[in-house]
Amino acid sequence: MIVADSLGVSAWRVAALGGGASVMGVTSRGVFLLAPPQQVVFVSTEHYRSPLTINLDRSCARLRRLAVGATARFSASRLIFPSIELSISLSVDSVWHCPLPVSVSRPHIEQWHTLRMIVEGALAQSSGEGLAAMLPHLTDVPAALVLSDEHAALLERLIMLRSALQAGNCHTTIAGLTSLLGQGRGLTPSGDDVVIGLLLMLNRWHTDRDWTEVNRTVIAAAYRATTTISANLIECAADGQGDERLITVADSIAAGLVPIDECADCVLDWGSSSGIDALVGMAIAV
Repeated sequence: MIVADSLGVSAWRVAALGGGASVMGVTSRGVFLLAPPQQVVFVSTEHYRSPLTINLDRSCARLRRLAVGATARFSASRLIFPSIELSISLSVDSVWHCPLPVSVSRPHIEQWHTLRMIVEGALAQSSGEGLAAMLPHLTDVPAALVLSDEHAALLERLIMLRSALQAGNCHTTIAGLTSLLGQGRGLTPSGDDVVIGLLLMLNRWHTDRDWTEVNRTVIAAAYRATTTISANLIECAADGQGDERLITVADSIAAGLVPIDECADCVLDWGSSSGIDALVGMAIAV
């Protein structure tokens, strides 16, 4: 028997309802499940928590034997994988709720300074994956990477999105965000990660404005235009929730809570390039 160290609140809701699910992806870090109607749960061998994640108390090699399409079964106390004869114990006592911001936001100039330091720290360790080339141009950090024609065109769109946000132009903001959905490759394409980072920052730290229409429209578009995993993560971000690593970065930019080096590590550790791409979204929102 394997025990779940923690369950994100969204994952717990799926488990509490019970019923079946299917394997939609297997990675070195865990297994993605799809439960009706379009709810993703990530069974993870990592210790980082998120609303969608079930964190195991130890690694489990058997999970890698799962095939895409394999069935799983939820109950309030178990997650069972019949094909590999594996049962995971779930407990309401282990449910994790994403913490609310614990401080007030700092003046914009201080947020900007912290953002730039995180960008410099992340780029110093990055090999240029994802949208890393965007960051210097969005944060006035010296650029070492040359923009391709494709990236130059994308940068222009991101700058227009930032201008729309600053001007309070809801229609143009929505158009800019939805145009990014599904852009790129992988379980969470780069454009989706930008949207995740941006919405997380807005809904945690820019609560002086009403983002209801933006959130609702972008979430609905995401379920039509991109992967179900991305759509779930975007929905979490619109609720001011996310993976602990993204929360650490967003809260540190806004309130200066965590050392810069730790923030840069969080950026680089969230997927192969997803953290870098989410930081692009945060940079637009600052």
